[in-house]
Amino acid sequence: MQYKSQKLKVLLISVDFKSKLKTSVVPFVKKHGLKNQIFVLNEQDQQEYINRIDSTWSGALPATLIIKNQTRKFFEKEFTYSELVEEYQKVK
Repeated sequence: MQYKSQKLKVLLISVDFKSKLKTSVVPFVKKHGLKNQIFVLNEQDQQEYINRIDSTWSGALPATLIIKNQTRKFFEKEFTYSELVEEYQKVK
C-alpha cells in the first residue's frame, strides 16, 4: 500500500437512508470488498450536512473531501484510484 507508513485514514460515508442499510449499503460493501470504516449519515436536514461538508456542494454523488494538513479540497466527481492519489498528492 502506497501510504501505509503515513497517517492516512479513509472514511466512507453512506448518505442512503438508514432504512436502506441492510438492503443497499451492506450488499454494496460486500460486493466491492470494502475494508474501510463506513458510516451511515443519519441527518434530518440533508442541506445542513451538505453545507457543513462544503458550501459549494450541490448534493450530487459521488463526492470526495480530502483533508490534509488543515487544507480541505472538495470534489463532486468520480475518481479512479490513480486520479485520487494524484489529487491527494497535490494537497499541501
